[in-house]
Amino acid sequence: MPLTFLASVFECLSQIFFGMRPLMNIEDIDVPLPEQESAWSAVTQSDWESAIGERSGGQASKNSLKRVLYGIDSMQQVLPEVDGFIRLLLTVTLFVEENMELLRTKSWLAEGISNPSSLARSRSSTQPTLERDTPFRLQNRIKAMDADFNLLQPNFTIYPFVSDLSIMEACMYHEVHIMRHVRLEGLYALTGWQASKTYIDIAERDFKLWLHDHQPTIRKCLWHAATLLSTLHSRRHMTLWEPLCFLTRAIFLWAYLKHADSKTVQPSSSEHMIENQKALRLDRLTKADERNAWIDHGFNGNVHVTGIGNLNPGEHPNRVLEELHRYLISQTGTANLAGGIAKAAMQVCRGLPPSF
Repeated sequence: MPLTFLASVFECLSQIFFGMRPLMNIEDIDVPLPEQESAWSAVTQSDWESAIGERSGGQASKNSLKRVLYGIDSMQQVLPEVDGFIRLLLTVTLFVEENMELLRTKSWLAEGISNPSSLARSRSSTQPTLERDTPFRLQNRIKAMDADFNLLQPNFTIYPFVSDLSIMEACMYHEVHIMRHVRLEGLYALTGWQASKTYIDIAERDFKLWLHDHQPTIRKCLWHAATLLSTLHSRRHMTLWEPLCFLTRAIFLWAYLKHADSKTVQPSSSEHMIENQKALRLDRLTKADERNAWIDHGFNGNVHVTGIGNLNPGEHPNRVLEELHRYLISQTGTANLAGGIAKAAMQVCRGLPPSF
């Protein structure tokens, strides 16, 4: 049973970092979800059986992964009692399920646009089928998912995080929040990686349009990127997934500095803004009220990120990639991957297409 969930996490991470569509269907993983953290740290079969309720004294879980994701209020009931790997599993699975649902909806709409007569002929059967196949918790798309993702928010007052698992949980939380709004393929295209001139132009156009239409979302993504980079910045021996997190968030900040302007995240009003500060350390906003003030209203002053400096649109975007290179080139545990990413970052700085 643990391998079932580990395989699911692996497929979700492949989707997040490489855009590979998962082969497993979440509705097929209808087995009890071990909600006790002791189940994941069990070293013997008897410990495992006791943790999941197969031995006397153990209490079996009534929830499966499918039920937690799709059932009404199941997420709210389960999350206060779980931690560690379960929260990581729910975070990455929720992101992939949302992404796949959006792809299915876009495909259905594209089919209707390209062949409206066919859609009209089958309207009576297509619409009920679409509604039936769309899981209840995903029907309202991104807006409805915010509540569940907010429930998965780590405790940001614990800094630095105390274990590799808590670091991974926090980093993946930040990672998926940005990728819910900015496609991975689009970010890579902005650097010129395996993209034609036409596709680069389209990616730049779409990113600039996004920058001018969603200011609170942009400020929220900037906070996620800054916090993620700050968390990884203290790591001396990265594991395999960490250079990939560092890469995507650095590209996001680089793209923001390159394509944004002074109006992109300008304060919406002086009311409710963070007061009595000349500079805002974006990666140190651990208090919810300060974080919400930044997201909702912005900040009238310098916005600073550790290791990068002030985030002033148009000013030296390559310094983000230079910092990425400086940090990754010294890694030893993932030397080949980190070194390759570091060299590709410098290619972008020189105006060359990267070869990741």
